Amino acid sequence: MDDGNLSVLASAQEDFSSHLIAYIESLLGKIKCNKSCGPDNITPKILKLSRTPALAVPLTNFLNHRIATSTWANEWKLSHVHTSFQKR
Repeated sequence: MDDGNLSVLASAQEDFSSHLIAYIESLLGKIKCNKSCGPDNITPKILKLSRTPALAVPLTNFLNHRIATSTWANEWKLSHVHTSFQKR
């Protein structure tokens, strides 16, 4: 493969990454603040208020790395389900 093809591929990857960063920023803005924390104890309100490239860029890089290596933390595979009974 010649260097010309590599530069086109790198450019396409950077363009995709910039779109993905904008998408993650928009997802952070749509977080519902009335939901509970996850196992990391980060409140949804903090994530929503942190809707900036300062958080979206490292988060995008982290997720891209997780997808590329197909590795996920065991904690991410956990869920805590709590039942609450309501009067009818």
